[in-house]
Amino acid sequence: MRPDTINWSDKQRQLGLAFLPRQRMHQRLWRWIVVLMVAQAAIAGIVLLSLQGPWRQQTRIDQGTALVQVAARQFDDVAIVPQPATAEDAEGVNAAAKGEAEPEDVQQMLDRLASQHTVRFAAIVDRDDLKLRSAGLDPEAWSHYLDEAGEGNGNLAAIDAWDGLLLYEEPLRGRGGEQRHRLVMGISDEGARRALLDGSIALGIGLAVVALGLFPLARGMIRRWIRALHQLHRAIHRMAQGGEPQPVAVGGDDEIAYLALAFNEMAGQLQASRAALRKANAELERRVAERTEELRQATRELEKLATSDMLTGLANRRALTTQMAKMLEAAAASDIEMTCLVIDLDGFKPINDTLGHARGDELLVLAAEVFRDASRATDLVARLGGDEFVLLMPGIGPGEAETIANRLLERFREACELQFAAENLPELPSMSIGIASRCQVKADTAEQLLQAADRALYAAKQAGKSRVHLWERAPAA
Repeated sequence: MRPDTINWSDKQRQLGLAFLPRQRMHQRLWRWIVVLMVAQAAIAGIVLLSLQGPWRQQTRIDQGTALVQVAARQFDDVAIVPQPATAEDAEGVNAAAKGEAEPEDVQQMLDRLASQHTVRFAAIVDRDDLKLRSAGLDPEAWSHYLDEAGEGNGNLAAIDAWDGLLLYEEPLRGRGGEQRHRLVMGISDEGARRALLDGSIALGIGLAVVALGLFPLARGMIRRWIRALHQLHRAIHRMAQGGEPQPVAVGGDDEIAYLALAFNEMAGQLQASRAALRKANAELERRVAERTEELRQATRELEKLATSDMLTGLANRRALTTQMAKMLEAAAASDIEMTCLVIDLDGFKPINDTLGHARGDELLVLAAEVFRDASRATDLVARLGGDEFVLLMPGIGPGEAETIANRLLERFREACELQFAAENLPELPSMSIGIASRCQVKADTAEQLLQAADRALYAAKQAGKSRVHLWERAPAA
């Protein structure tokens, strides 16, 4: 967390964070604008100083000097007579200047010179500053010239001290090279116009230089802002689509950087919340799985209790009824034999009466173990109730079932001798077995097959117990 953050709370008193950027974006923009203006002014000033320096001053002097020199050469070797005031004076002047240049030619030359837009007056004066000829005479400019000449300036090169007026003069020489008169010119100073033009040029150059210099910087700054905003937009869009929140790069110290910082803080809190939620979900799923497994185990136990005999662990009468019907249906569908053995223990009641019910239960458990050891995985051994049991053997015919039944009688007898050897019983327990097969009985239901085997058991009991008896079809009446 940055040290320049402050705590705040809204109307609902929910706490949050407000960031204070060290430099806001509008401040940065104003800073660049100020830098642009200062740089532009500096470049324009440098250009103006360079343009208005010695080079410009010398150019101004040289242009006026060159103009007056060229004009003076036109009046060399030309007889200059004073400008006549009347017609009679003009006739006298023409007679005196006979054989030399016509005074009208001198005047025309001065008029053409004064017609230039920068020339305010042009005059030819003698050594005593008396005006001989003039054109475009500006009284104020001429008066200024007389003042300057009266102060002994003489041979003026350039005077820029009055109303933007530049004064120039150049000697006029005769055929012998002697100086006779002077050509005086008053030229308007074009410095203001040139200064405005030069300033505009300097300003344009400054703007161009500054724009060329600052444009890459401004473009890079704006592109960085746009790139940061696009990065934030992608991160927010990805998070809105359910993706894992990822922090974004934070650079700079403006509002966008602080926005990225706030987003990173939010993303971190969201990641922590999601991690805690995933952990809680995993714990909840683990607990649900444990409870589900416990419930399944309890269900299996209940099913086992509901379908098995509690004393012997064999299937009870309910399970026998359900599973026997399924086994008989499967045997019929596969057209295979299935034999049913109904077994009853002989001498069970005397054991209960003389030795107690506990020893009677031991006898039942002993019989169940003998049946379980002699049966296959596909067989079904069940306790009907009391000392009566049922053994279903699919795929076994009556003959083979009889052999198995005799073997059961022998094993049960041997087990009883070991179990009750110390009891000095007058007669050891035994069992009677009745056998009936599906094909022999042509039983369509489990009840039919069970009744046939039960009748065979009854016949074995009638024959003297401790024996095996097969079901026989009753003779027709």
